[in-house]
Amino acid sequence: MIATSPRFPVRFVALAAIFFAVLVAGFAQAAERVAVTIQVTDELSGSGLEYSMVTNVDVGMDGLTVMRRVVSTDVDSYPGAGAFVKSIAGVAAPRDAFWALSIDGERSSVGISEIVVDRQMSIEWNLVRLGVE
Repeated sequence: MIATSPRFPVRFVALAAIFFAVLVAGFAQAAERVAVTIQVTDELSGSGLEYSMVTNVDVGMDGLTVMRRVVSTDVDSYPGAGAFVKSIAGVAAPRDAFWALSIDGERSSVGISEIVVDRQMSIEWNLVRLGVE
């Protein structure tokens, strides 16, 4: 009988350790998700677009993937330069404007495809005229 086998405690302990390791690994993965706020504002073209959403994403996800999960985002991709956002939520930037990216309120020096989520953050887009900050 298993109950009287001297190996039962060893097997039980081994199975319990495996179960515990899997359980801890599951919690560790869940802890690697963070909240990202996406805000999109168009005060330029007259579309009236104002969009704001908070989503939980995996740490290490790139910004373009995050954007595409929550709002329609059309881009042109350039080798070595990344993605250039042409339109968000169906609103295209006019010829004399562009979608300006800010991270946590600071204008980004890199494009959305170069942003890597490593903490809770805010991704903000504003439609602005060329040459105007």
